[in-house]
Formats: sequence, structure tokens, C-alpha cells
Amino acid sequence: MQIHPNSIYTAAIKQYVQKVIPSKYTEDIDDALSRVSSSLVTKKDTEAFLQLLNEIFNSGYTRAIDATKHSLAEHGMIMELVPPKTE
Repeated sequence: MQIHPNSIYTAAIKQYVQKVIPSKYTEDIDDALSRVSSSLVTKKDTEAFLQLLNEIFNSGYTRAIDATKHSLAEHGMIMELVPPKTE
């Protein structure tokens, strides 16, 4: 993982994306994140960009869950998500 010298936040952005999509993280994604993060000059810029990424990932997750629920409902099944128990 190369860090663009103009952005001290590049490492945080790359680490976040690697954590969210580890099996899809490629050299091309790494390069794209380097280019994008070079324009993020402030901490606020970086936080806003990470929030945008988070919203995109959450939207994809929600759409996948909704599509699965719909598909199961067509076959007379109900899907219910239950959070894990915490101790």
C-alpha cells in the first residue's frame, strides 16, 4: 500500500476500504484511492469522504437484504435479522 505524499489521511482511507471489502481490494483500487485522497486536504474532507463510502456500503447491504427478503417472501418465507447477543 503506497501512501500519497500530499495526503496524511490516505492510509486511513485505504485501511477503511480494505476492512470493508478485503477480498475485492486490488492494486487498481489502491491506485484510485491514492489519486482521490490526494485531493482531501483537511481532516474534515477525509471524514466526509469516509462517511460517503460508509453510506454507499450500507446502501448496498440494505439493498441486498431487501432483495433477499423479497425473494424469500415470494416463496412464502419470512426473513428476520436478529442482532447477535452481547455479553
